[in-house]
Amino acid sequence: MAEGHDIQKTDRVLRMLATASRSLRLYPAASPIPRQSVEAVTDALAEAFADGVDSLQLAVAREGFESNGEPVALGVPGGRELAPSCVRRAFRRCGLLSARPATTF
Repeated sequence: MAEGHDIQKTDRVLRMLATASRSLRLYPAASPIPRQSVEAVTDALAEAFADGVDSLQLAVAREGFESNGEPVALGVPGGRELAPSCVRRAFRRCGLLSARPATTF
């Protein structure tokens, strides 16, 4: 399991990203579907960060994605098309950060 993260939550984030990517390509801007897809990504990220984890590290791997060196989102619909799309855009690694304010002492 990816360190500090529930693998199912990471899978859901990637599934929602793949769905949003597809929706943004297929539907006109006036359609509510792309907006709903992006909102689903936001919800998945909020769930992933709900346990107090402040970041989610993703890397494009040979067969999809990895988080902290562990394969994630294997068999996630759209994941196999999202990974090569990332590679074509020279996107290999990503760190997603929580929007929670940092605790100061």
